[in-house]
Amino acid sequence: MKITQKSKIEYLYNSDMLSGDKFSYEDYEKNEKSEIICHSQLFDYMIENCYSNLTEKHILKMHKILTKKSFSKKESGKYRDFHVYLGKFMGTYPTLIKKQMKDFLKTCIKATTYEQCWSCYCEFESIHPFSDGNGRVGRIIFNWLCLKNSIPLQIIKFTEKNNYIYQLNIYKINKAFQNNDFWSNQ
Repeated sequence: MKITQKSKIEYLYNSDMLSGDKFSYEDYEKNEKSEIICHSQLFDYMIENCYSNLTEKHILKMHKILTKKSFSKKESGKYRDFHVYLGKFMGTYPTLIKKQMKDFLKTCIKATTYEQCWSCYCEFESIHPFSDGNGRVGRIIFNWLCLKNSIPLQIIKFTEKNNYIYQLNIYKINKAFQNNDFWSNQ
């Protein structure tokens, strides 16, 4: 599937804006800032590899590509070793990340529809395996799965951020109820 430069720029701009970056659209057209360059390289890595099955090695490499200029070598491309909260929800306990990522990858192999790809993305965000960069890596994973299944590139517009966060929270609430641990997350 051919991705135009314009679509790539629009994707990068919106994904970074969802993550709280404040670069201008023109900054993405120029592609001179290190954070934009790293995200652009991550996008290219996805395009080059998205027709193969997603692996833990891919995910760790994607995080390393994204964070190589902003993280220490100790953190870049490594799972976090501390607790994080995502609004009212807690990410996966650090000691459980590796196991949950293995389960996540098994689910990704089976994803063939848009809904299944979206569900995988939401699961990745609820695990939140990294100290930072989860949203950008997660949206790349979502598109990896979509493109692998001949679903067009998905650009989540930052102007739809409230709906985007709402959908992620609905997933987390449903998951908590299914696991009977909703009340422990309050």
